[in-house]
Amino acid sequence: MARKACTKSSETMADAAVARTGAICRTLTRGALAAVTISAMAIRAAAMDVPDDEYPKLKQCEQRLCTMILKKEPAGEDLSCKLSKTWAQDTIKGGESKAVRWGFGDARCALNFSLSRSEIMAALTKPEYTLNIPSHAVKCEVDRSGELKPVTAKLAPKIIFKNGRAEKVWINLTDLNGPADIKSTVWTAANMEDTLGIFHGSMIKQINKFMYKKCGALYGPVAMAKALKKLNVDKRRAAAAAVKVKKGEATGTGPATPAAAILAPKADVPAGPDKDAKPAPNPAAALPAAPLPDTSGSAEPTPAPAPTP
Repeated sequence: MARKACTKSSETMADAAVARTGAICRTLTRGALAAVTISAMAIRAAAMDVPDDEYPKLKQCEQRLCTMILKKEPAGEDLSCKLSKTWAQDTIKGGESKAVRWGFGDARCALNFSLSRSEIMAALTKPEYTLNIPSHAVKCEVDRSGELKPVTAKLAPKIIFKNGRAEKVWINLTDLNGPADIKSTVWTAANMEDTLGIFHGSMIKQINKFMYKKCGALYGPVAMAKALKKLNVDKRRAAAAAVKVKKGEATGTGPATPAAAILAPKADVPAGPDKDAKPAPNPAAALPAAPLPDTSGSAEPTPAPAPTP
């Protein structure tokens, strides 16, 4: 595939290991190795839905690998990642070559990748070392005429390092199952790279760029110090915002009561007097006052005095 397309899509070691392998550089082969050597990080829009956890998992795995590369600590956990990568059709076709054409739609590949820490350390520290990545099964889906077709590939990539830098790389596609037309495209791209090395120079360049530039820029001491500083600033801002909210609640100028609380049924608790409320008009107050009964004596009325003759 064209060098330009592969360079644009990612700078990761994974991309580099698969970059320029024909159209499959953008799909199956590249998808596999993207995950195998720590996947392509630049996710672009695709008609095939991208899982919400795809990018975070790729970044987490990238950070773990970069930490190993930067610190070169022999003791610690091995590299293990569960990854997937989705590519849009236009991204894949952007890397076509005269020998390989991509006649399908979007694609997604997934695998569980693992590589021992001792292998990574040996590749980085020994004068010369051949890194044989264990065979991994890569499960893919390819959009062919609106239907998702399953494709399964087995890859066992090999990279020769000299003084900690990649010198040669092989995709080493060992097995492939899927529709005949997709298989033909994949085999052609992988064999052209492993036998003729038509994309070899660009792949090597991408691997070394990832190891010695991108890892340091994203996860080196300076980058981590900036990230820590930003985290502290965000924490202070959040704390200040929380204090403002509490002060507003204490003075009665806090946030308005939620609509749900207003519409909720009221409990049977007598309400206190409303200082601003006006008394309701009393219709009886407009009528003449009725005479009060005399309750000082008996219930019988006192007879009026007889008139004087």
